[in-house]
Amino acid sequence: MGERPGRWQGLNISLTSARPSHHAHCADVREESAEFCVSLSSYAASSHLIVLNPAPPTPHYHAFVYFQQPPVGHSADFEHLRREMANHAQLPCQGAPDISTSTIFGPTFQVDGLPPDVVLISTDNVTFHVHTQRLRASSTNAFGRRLTQPITSLSLPETSAVLNVALHILYNMSCLQFQPSLEDIEAAISALLSYGVPQTLLQTSQPLYRLILSNAPYRPIEAYVLAGHHGLETTAIAVSAHLLAYDLSKLSDELTIKMGSVYFSRLYKLQHARLAALRNIVLRPPIAHPPTLTCNEETQGQLSRAWAFASAEMVWNALPSTSVGALQSTFGQAGASIACPDCQAMIRNRIAEVTHEWSAIKRTI
Repeated sequence: MGERPGRWQGLNISLTSARPSHHAHCADVREESAEFCVSLSSYAASSHLIVLNPAPPTPHYHAFVYFQQPPVGHSADFEHLRREMANHAQLPCQGAPDISTSTIFGPTFQVDGLPPDVVLISTDNVTFHVHTQRLRASSTNAFGRRLTQPITSLSLPETSAVLNVALHILYNMSCLQFQPSLEDIEAAISALLSYGVPQTLLQTSQPLYRLILSNAPYRPIEAYVLAGHHGLETTAIAVSAHLLAYDLSKLSDELTIKMGSVYFSRLYKLQHARLAALRNIVLRPPIAHPPTLTCNEETQGQLSRAWAFASAEMVWNALPSTSVGALQSTFGQAGASIACPDCQAMIRNRIAEVTHEWSAIKRTI
Protein backbone atom coordinates (compact mmCIF):
# COMPACT_ATOMS: atom_id res chain seq x y z
CA MET A 1 0.00 0.00 0.00
CA GLY A 2 1.48 3.36 -1.04
CA GLU A 3 1.01 6.69 0.63
CA ARG A 4 -2.10 8.75 0.08
CA PRO A 5 -0.83 11.99 -1.46
CA GLY A 6 -2.35 15.43 -1.32
CA ARG A 7 -3.57 17.07 -4.51
CA TRP A 8 -2.33 19.88 -6.66
CA GLN A 9 -5.83 20.82 -7.86
CA GLY A 10 -6.19 21.05 -11.65
CA LEU A 11 -9.02 23.38 -12.70
CA ASN A 12 -10.00 24.55 -16.21
CA ILE A 13 -10.53 28.19 -15.33
CA SER A 14 -9.46 31.46 -16.92
CA LEU A 15 -5.90 32.33 -16.04
CA THR A 16 -6.81 35.98 -15.53
CA SER A 17 -9.32 35.00 -12.84
CA ALA A 18 -6.99 32.67 -10.99
CA ARG A 19 -7.02 33.21 -7.24
CA PRO A 20 -3.81 32.88 -5.17
CA SER A 21 -4.87 29.60 -3.58
CA HIS A 22 -4.06 25.92 -4.14
CA HIS A 23 -5.05 25.84 -7.82
CA ALA A 24 -3.06 24.52 -10.78
CA HIS A 25 -3.13 25.91 -14.31
CA CYS A 26 -1.49 25.09 -17.64
CA ALA A 27 -0.63 27.37 -20.52
CA ASP A 28 0.80 27.33 -24.03
CA VAL A 29 3.91 29.46 -23.79
CA ARG A 30 5.23 31.14 -26.93
CA GLU A 31 8.91 31.32 -27.80
CA GLU A 32 9.02 35.10 -27.57
CA SER A 33 7.93 34.97 -23.91
CA ALA A 34 11.49 35.17 -22.61
CA GLU A 35 10.50 37.24 -19.60
CA PHE A 36 7.81 34.70 -18.72
CA CYS A 37 10.32 31.83 -18.86
CA VAL A 38 12.64 33.74 -16.55
CA SER A 39 9.75 34.24 -14.15
CA LEU A 40 9.09 30.51 -14.14
CA SER A 41 12.74 29.69 -13.41
CA SER A 42 13.05 32.16 -10.54
CA TYR A 43 9.75 31.20 -8.94
CA ALA A 44 10.47 27.47 -9.20
CA ALA A 45 13.21 27.87 -6.60
CA SER A 46 10.50 28.25 -3.96
CA SER A 47 9.41 24.61 -4.55
CA HIS A 48 5.85 25.84 -5.13
CA LEU A 49 5.94 25.57 -8.92
CA ILE A 50 6.52 22.67 -11.29
CA VAL A 51 6.97 22.75 -15.05
CA LEU A 52 6.03 19.28 -16.24
CA ASN A 53 7.29 17.91 -19.58
CA PRO A 54 8.90 21.15 -20.79
CA ALA A 55 9.96 21.32 -24.42
CA PRO A 56 12.89 23.30 -25.87
CA PRO A 57 12.10 26.91 -26.79
CA THR A 58 10.50 26.71 -30.22
CA PRO A 59 7.65 28.60 -31.94
CA HIS A 60 5.39 25.92 -30.42
CA TYR A 61 6.90 25.93 -26.91
CA HIS A 62 4.49 24.11 -24.62
CA ALA A 63 4.54 23.07 -20.99
CA PHE A 64 2.16 22.10 -18.24
CA VAL A 65 2.70 24.60 -15.42
CA TYR A 66 1.54 23.90 -11.86
CA PHE A 67 1.79 26.22 -8.90
CA GLN A 68 0.55 26.43 -5.33
CA GLN A 69 -0.10 29.25 -2.92
CA PRO A 70 3.26 30.94 -2.27
CA PRO A 71 4.92 31.10 1.14
CA VAL A 72 4.63 34.26 3.16
CA GLY A 73 6.67 37.04 1.59
CA HIS A 74 6.36 35.76 -1.99
CA SER A 75 2.90 37.13 -2.83
CA ALA A 76 4.38 39.81 -5.10
CA ASP A 77 6.26 37.16 -7.08
CA PHE A 78 3.09 35.15 -7.34
CA GLU A 79 1.04 38.06 -8.68
CA HIS A 80 3.77 38.87 -11.23
CA LEU A 81 3.87 35.28 -12.38
CA ARG A 82 0.09 35.13 -12.71
CA ARG A 83 0.06 38.30 -14.81
CA GLU A 84 2.76 36.93 -17.09
CA MET A 85 0.82 33.71 -17.53
CA ALA A 86 -2.28 35.67 -18.47
CA ASN A 87 -0.37 37.85 -20.95
CA HIS A 88 1.51 35.08 -22.76
CA ALA A 89 -0.91 32.17 -22.55
CA GLN A 90 -3.40 31.02 -25.10
CA LEU A 91 -6.57 29.18 -24.10
CA PRO A 92 -6.18 26.83 -21.15
CA CYS A 93 -4.69 23.52 -22.24
CA GLN A 94 -6.66 20.31 -22.22
CA GLY A 95 -5.25 17.03 -20.89
CA ALA A 96 -2.86 18.35 -18.28
CA PRO A 97 -1.75 15.47 -16.02
CA ASP A 98 -3.25 15.40 -12.54
CA ILE A 99 -0.51 16.18 -10.02
CA SER A 100 -0.50 15.01 -6.39
CA THR A 101 1.85 15.80 -3.52
CA SER A 102 3.36 13.35 -1.07
CA THR A 103 1.81 13.52 2.40
CA ILE A 104 5.26 13.23 3.99
CA PHE A 105 7.60 14.91 1.50
CA GLY A 106 5.55 18.01 0.83
CA PRO A 107 6.59 21.67 0.41
CA THR A 108 6.73 22.11 4.19
CA PHE A 109 8.98 19.07 4.80
CA GLN A 110 12.13 20.24 6.58
CA VAL A 111 15.34 18.62 7.79
CA ASP A 112 17.47 20.48 10.34
CA GLY A 113 15.34 23.54 9.69
CA LEU A 114 16.09 23.54 5.95
CA PRO A 115 13.22 23.60 3.43
CA PRO A 116 13.30 21.34 0.36
CA ASP A 117 14.96 22.67 -2.78
CA VAL A 118 14.14 20.05 -5.42
CA VAL A 119 10.94 18.31 -6.48
CA LEU A 120 11.03 14.67 -7.59
CA ILE A 121 8.16 13.55 -9.81
CA SER A 122 7.12 9.90 -10.01
CA THR A 123 5.72 8.16 -13.09
CA ASP A 124 2.20 8.46 -11.67
CA ASN A 125 2.65 12.22 -11.17
CA VAL A 126 3.18 12.43 -7.42
CA THR A 127 5.64 15.10 -6.28
CA PHE A 128 8.19 14.66 -3.50
CA HIS A 129 9.86 17.78 -2.11
CA VAL A 130 13.34 16.85 -0.91
CA HIS A 131 16.84 18.19 -0.36
CA THR A 132 19.53 18.13 -3.04
CA GLN A 133 22.27 17.90 -0.41
CA ARG A 134 20.71 14.78 1.14
CA LEU A 135 20.46 13.06 -2.25
CA ARG A 136 24.04 13.92 -3.20
CA ALA A 137 25.45 12.95 0.19
CA SER A 138 23.81 9.52 -0.06
CA SER A 139 25.06 8.85 -3.60
CA THR A 140 28.39 8.02 -5.19
CA ASN A 141 27.30 9.06 -8.71
CA ALA A 142 25.38 12.32 -8.20
CA PHE A 143 22.11 10.42 -7.97
CA GLY A 144 22.55 8.59 -11.24
CA ARG A 145 24.20 11.64 -12.88
CA ARG A 146 20.92 13.53 -12.47
CA LEU A 147 22.26 16.08 -10.00
CA THR A 148 25.43 17.19 -11.75
CA GLN A 149 23.82 20.59 -12.38
CA PRO A 150 21.51 22.70 -10.19
CA ILE A 151 17.86 21.78 -10.86
CA THR A 152 14.52 22.46 -9.24
CA SER A 153 12.48 19.48 -10.47
CA LEU A 154 13.32 16.00 -11.67
CA SER A 155 11.16 13.30 -13.25
CA LEU A 156 12.14 9.78 -12.19
CA PRO A 157 11.20 6.37 -13.67
CA GLU A 158 9.74 5.03 -10.38
CA THR A 159 6.15 4.94 -9.17
CA SER A 160 5.14 6.95 -6.13
CA ALA A 161 4.95 3.80 -3.96
CA VAL A 162 8.54 2.86 -4.86
CA LEU A 163 9.87 6.40 -4.56
CA ASN A 164 8.17 6.80 -1.20
CA VAL A 165 10.02 3.73 0.17
CA ALA A 166 13.34 4.85 -1.33
CA LEU A 167 13.14 8.32 0.18
CA HIS A 168 12.17 7.02 3.61
CA ILE A 169 15.29 4.83 3.50
CA LEU A 170 17.47 7.78 2.45
CA TYR A 171 16.07 9.96 5.23
CA ASN A 172 16.26 7.09 7.76
CA MET A 173 12.52 7.32 8.43
CA SER A 174 10.11 4.46 9.06
CA CYS A 175 7.37 3.93 6.47
CA LEU A 176 5.74 0.86 8.01
CA GLN A 177 2.48 2.81 8.14
CA PHE A 178 2.24 2.62 4.34
CA GLN A 179 2.60 -1.19 4.31
CA PRO A 180 4.53 -1.36 1.02
CA SER A 181 4.65 -4.69 -0.79
CA LEU A 182 7.84 -6.71 -1.08
CA GLU A 183 7.81 -5.94 -4.80
CA ASP A 184 7.85 -2.19 -4.10
CA ILE A 185 10.55 -2.64 -1.46
CA GLU A 186 12.71 -4.58 -3.91
CA ALA A 187 12.12 -1.99 -6.63
CA ALA A 188 13.14 0.75 -4.18
CA ILE A 189 16.39 -1.09 -3.38
CA SER A 190 17.17 -1.48 -7.09
CA ALA A 191 16.43 2.20 -7.69
CA LEU A 192 18.67 3.32 -4.84
CA LEU A 193 21.53 1.16 -6.11
CA SER A 194 21.15 2.67 -9.59
CA TYR A 195 21.26 6.14 -8.02
CA GLY A 196 24.63 5.35 -6.45
CA VAL A 197 23.49 4.61 -2.90
CA PRO A 198 26.18 2.35 -1.38
CA GLN A 199 25.36 -1.22 -0.41
CA THR A 200 26.68 -0.48 3.08
CA LEU A 201 23.99 2.14 3.63
CA LEU A 202 21.28 -0.39 2.76
CA GLN A 203 22.85 -3.07 4.94
CA THR A 204 22.72 -0.82 7.99
CA SER A 205 19.35 0.82 7.27
CA GLN A 206 16.90 0.25 10.12
CA PRO A 207 13.84 1.36 8.07
CA LEU A 208 14.72 -1.19 5.37
CA TYR A 209 15.37 -3.89 8.00
CA ARG A 210 11.97 -3.30 9.61
CA LEU A 211 10.18 -3.18 6.24
CA ILE A 212 11.46 -6.56 5.08
CA LEU A 213 11.04 -8.15 8.51
CA SER A 214 7.41 -6.97 8.65
CA ASN A 215 6.73 -9.19 5.61
CA ALA A 216 8.46 -12.25 7.07
CA PRO A 217 5.41 -13.74 8.86
CA TYR A 218 3.40 -13.71 5.61
CA ARG A 219 6.01 -14.18 2.88
CA PRO A 220 9.06 -15.60 4.66
CA ILE A 221 10.86 -17.22 1.74
CA GLU A 222 10.43 -14.17 -0.50
CA ALA A 223 11.70 -11.89 2.27
CA TYR A 224 14.69 -14.18 2.87
CA VAL A 225 15.51 -14.35 -0.84
CA LEU A 226 15.36 -10.56 -1.10
CA ALA A 227 17.69 -10.13 1.87
CA GLY A 228 20.09 -12.79 0.61
CA HIS A 229 20.14 -11.41 -2.93
CA HIS A 230 21.26 -7.98 -1.70
CA GLY A 231 23.57 -9.24 1.04
CA LEU A 232 21.42 -7.84 3.86
CA GLU A 233 22.99 -10.11 6.46
CA THR A 234 21.21 -8.87 9.59
CA THR A 235 17.85 -8.97 7.83
CA ALA A 236 18.44 -12.47 6.44
CA ILE A 237 19.34 -13.76 9.91
CA ALA A 238 16.15 -12.35 11.44
CA VAL A 239 13.93 -13.64 8.62
CA SER A 240 15.43 -17.15 8.76
CA ALA A 241 13.66 -17.75 12.09
CA HIS A 242 10.40 -17.80 10.11
CA LEU A 243 11.65 -20.58 7.80
CA LEU A 244 12.24 -23.41 10.26
CA ALA A 245 9.24 -25.31 8.89
CA TYR A 246 9.73 -24.35 5.23
CA ASP A 247 10.09 -27.32 2.87
CA LEU A 248 13.22 -26.50 0.88
CA SER A 249 12.36 -29.20 -1.68
CA LYS A 250 9.57 -26.92 -2.89
CA LEU A 251 11.90 -23.97 -3.49
CA SER A 252 11.91 -22.99 -7.16
CA ASP A 253 15.13 -22.86 -9.18
CA GLU A 254 14.53 -19.15 -9.76
CA LEU A 255 14.42 -18.33 -6.05
CA THR A 256 17.35 -20.62 -5.30
CA ILE A 257 19.53 -18.86 -7.85
CA LYS A 258 18.35 -15.43 -6.71
CA MET A 259 19.16 -15.97 -3.02
CA GLY A 260 22.55 -17.47 -3.92
CA SER A 261 24.30 -20.65 -2.86
CA VAL A 262 25.61 -19.17 0.39
CA TYR A 263 22.23 -18.27 1.84
CA PHE A 264 20.62 -21.48 0.55
CA SER A 265 23.34 -23.56 2.19
CA ARG A 266 23.02 -21.72 5.49
CA LEU A 267 19.25 -22.25 5.59
CA TYR A 268 19.65 -25.95 4.71
CA LYS A 269 22.26 -26.43 7.43
CA LEU A 270 20.10 -24.62 9.99
CA GLN A 271 17.17 -26.96 9.44
CA HIS A 272 19.26 -30.14 9.50
CA ALA A 273 21.24 -29.04 12.54
CA ARG A 274 18.05 -28.47 14.49
CA LEU A 275 16.66 -31.88 13.48
CA ALA A 276 19.87 -33.60 14.58
CA ALA A 277 19.85 -31.73 17.87
CA LEU A 278 16.21 -32.64 18.52
CA ARG A 279 16.88 -36.33 17.95
CA ASN A 280 19.88 -36.25 20.25
CA ILE A 281 17.89 -34.54 23.01
CA VAL A 282 14.73 -36.68 23.03
CA LEU A 283 16.43 -40.08 22.64
CA ARG A 284 18.12 -39.73 26.04
CA PRO A 285 15.72 -41.34 28.58
CA PRO A 286 15.04 -40.16 32.14
CA ILE A 287 17.44 -41.26 34.86
CA ALA A 288 16.12 -44.14 36.95
CA HIS A 289 15.53 -43.50 40.62
CA PRO A 290 16.99 -45.82 43.31
CA PRO A 291 14.93 -49.00 43.75
CA THR A 292 12.19 -48.90 46.36
CA LEU A 293 9.91 -51.50 47.91
CA THR A 294 7.15 -50.64 45.40
CA CYS A 295 9.31 -49.87 42.31
CA ASN A 296 12.41 -51.93 41.56
CA GLU A 297 14.59 -51.99 38.46
CA GLU A 298 12.25 -54.39 36.67
CA THR A 299 9.22 -52.20 37.35
CA GLN A 300 11.08 -49.13 36.11
CA GLY A 301 11.28 -50.77 32.72
CA GLN A 302 7.78 -49.39 32.17
CA LEU A 303 9.20 -45.88 32.38
CA SER A 304 11.93 -46.64 29.84
CA ARG A 305 9.48 -48.21 27.39
CA ALA A 306 7.03 -45.31 27.65
CA TRP A 307 9.80 -42.78 26.97
CA ALA A 308 11.16 -44.86 24.05
CA PHE A 309 7.75 -44.99 22.35
CA ALA A 310 7.25 -41.24 22.80
CA SER A 311 10.77 -40.51 21.50
CA ALA A 312 10.21 -42.67 18.42
CA GLU A 313 6.99 -40.80 17.65
CA MET A 314 8.68 -37.43 18.15
CA VAL A 315 11.68 -38.31 15.94
CA TRP A 316 9.40 -39.67 13.18
CA ASN A 317 7.31 -36.49 13.10
CA ALA A 318 10.13 -34.10 13.95
CA LEU A 319 10.36 -30.69 12.27
CA PRO A 320 12.99 -28.00 12.75
CA SER A 321 10.13 -25.83 14.02
CA THR A 322 8.88 -28.32 16.65
CA SER A 323 7.58 -26.29 19.58
CA VAL A 324 8.33 -26.66 23.28
CA GLY A 325 4.62 -27.21 23.82
CA ALA A 326 4.63 -30.22 21.47
CA LEU A 327 7.50 -31.79 23.43
CA GLN A 328 5.77 -31.25 26.77
CA SER A 329 2.51 -32.69 25.47
CA THR A 330 4.05 -35.80 23.89
CA PHE A 331 6.23 -36.79 26.84
CA GLY A 332 3.64 -35.75 29.38
CA GLN A 333 1.18 -38.24 27.89
CA ALA A 334 3.88 -40.94 27.94
CA GLY A 335 4.14 -40.71 31.72
CA ALA A 336 0.44 -40.42 32.42
CA SER A 337 -0.03 -44.18 32.87
CA ILE A 338 2.90 -44.64 35.30
CA ALA A 339 1.77 -45.09 38.90
CA CYS A 340 5.08 -44.74 40.75
CA PRO A 341 5.42 -41.18 42.11
CA ASP A 342 9.22 -41.38 41.95
CA CYS A 343 9.07 -42.36 38.25
CA GLN A 344 6.64 -39.51 37.65
CA ALA A 345 9.16 -37.12 39.24
CA MET A 346 11.95 -38.49 37.00
CA ILE A 347 9.78 -37.91 33.90
CA ARG A 348 8.92 -34.36 34.95
CA ASN A 349 12.59 -33.58 35.53
CA ARG A 350 13.56 -35.01 32.13
CA ILE A 351 10.79 -33.09 30.33
CA ALA A 352 12.07 -29.87 31.92
CA GLU A 353 15.59 -30.70 30.75
CA VAL A 354 14.38 -31.50 27.21
CA THR A 355 12.47 -28.25 26.87
CA HIS A 356 15.37 -26.22 28.23
CA GLU A 357 17.90 -27.87 25.90
CA TRP A 358 15.62 -27.50 22.87
CA SER A 359 14.94 -23.82 23.64
CA ALA A 360 18.69 -23.20 23.63
CA ILE A 361 19.22 -24.60 20.11
CA LYS A 362 19.99 -21.88 17.55
CA ARG A 363 16.91 -20.74 15.59
CA THR A 364 18.55 -18.57 12.92
CA ILE A 365 21.25 -18.98 10.29
